[in-house]
Amino acid sequence: MLVTLLALLTPTLVDAFQPLRRVLGTPRESAVLAEVYATLSAVNFSQAILAQSASRLAVLPMEGVYWSDWGDPRRLLLDLARFGHQRSQEPAKRARPMESTVI
Repeated sequence: MLVTLLALLTPTLVDAFQPLRRVLGTPRESAVLAEVYATLSAVNFSQAILAQSASRLAVLPMEGVYWSDWGDPRRLLLDLARFGHQRSQEPAKRARPMESTVI
């Protein structure tokens, strides 16, 4: 359902991933994925998807789960400190794309 909402409400974002379909599982997958991500515009998930889909979504109560809205970098830093993570002084390394699994 989430993929359907993304396609309906952010078609440009979904369309940007089309070049990836041709190379999934090939040696070119990582390079094409990096190219796709380099071209993406920022999308506010809460505004673009959740706020536009309230009638299609449900909220379930959960226990033992911590939630924080990281829409502001300061909130992320506060949570990192709360859970004992130290900020690295090294420059951030670019994460490698995850290996894809076709089911």
